[in-house]
Amino acid sequence: MADRPGPPREVAHAIDQARRPLIVGHVRPDADCLGAMCALALSLGHDGRCEPRLYYRADQVSGRLAFLAALAQYPVAPPEQCRSCDAVIVLDTAQSGRAASDPPLAELAAAGVPVINIDHHVDNPGFGTVNWVVPEAGSTSELVYCLLASMRMPISPVVASLLYAGIHADTVGFSLPNTTAETLRTAAALVAAGANVGDLC
Repeated sequence: MADRPGPPREVAHAIDQARRPLIVGHVRPDADCLGAMCALALSLGHDGRCEPRLYYRADQVSGRLAFLAALAQYPVAPPEQCRSCDAVIVLDTAQSGRAASDPPLAELAAAGVPVINIDHHVDNPGFGTVNWVVPEAGSTSELVYCLLASMRMPISPVVASLLYAGIHADTVGFSLPNTTAETLRTAAALVAAGANVGDLC
């Protein structure tokens, strides 16, 4: 079985051009959403060339998932920093109205800020300026791994753990039909990169 194609060129290009990207997900983020957001922020900001702004409401993160935010140790941006973004990367969010952004996603889009939509939900209509929606993927974390690999971004043990947590959660421990050969290959690559499977699971 062939590997899933990587992200469209325009998606990687739009992310590569951004210097102050705002990374958001859906309201009440689950493990896939939170893991993907934190992992992408850490990887994009690893060399200082890019200054990602990560935004979610801490009071909407369940106590069971708070350890993921603690693992990432990436600060949540205040609204004034979010407002100065030059792109918005929306992860794991099927409808634009469910994006947890402050200021609201619609306001940023109306101001001309490009919206990069990366998701795996079949009902995502492609609301972004550029879109990468792959319903065949088991999770958005799987797509973020593919994106980082295609852009030759580093996968640290912390990033690997965050993405593994997202994949494991959205496939319910690799037990659902959305677990594909590509999902398992991605999980194996994350374990090789240092994902702490014992603690996560």
